Amino acid sequence: MSMVVFLALLPFLGADNAQSLAIQNQGALGGW
Repeated sequence: MSMVVFLALLPFLGADNAQSLAIQNQGALGGW
């Protein structure tokens, strides 16, 4: 998942889901 897509979907996700996605995609997101 690209950062652009992640940020685009962020408002539609709950905080828990967003955090889970961030953890799963740390490599793609540069460890953000």
